[in-house]
Amino acid sequence: MNINPIGNSGYIYHSGMKQGANGANGSGEVRHDPAQARGERFKADLSQGIRDRLAAIPEIRPEVVERGKALLADPNYPSQEIVEKIAQYITPFSEI
Repeated sequence: MNINPIGNSGYIYHSGMKQGANGANGSGEVRHDPAQARGERFKADLSQGIRDRLAAIPEIRPEVVERGKALLADPNYPSQEIVEKIAQYITPFSEI
């Protein structure tokens, strides 16, 4: 692949590639696929929708804060089983 130092994003410069490889025709010009462009617009619209929904969720959720407070007040939380599992992750080589 030859790299053109002039930033021309409309063309792909290549050597030794079959015609049609990488979306290029024999002249090195990129073929634009309308279906691919629609897919890219769909992805952009979808990600904008996700960003909008995330923006609508408050950063501090009162129900989660209350659940955390309740767990902190519970003397049996975390359970002994959870503590032992976490301890295994922290100290996987207990013989050392």
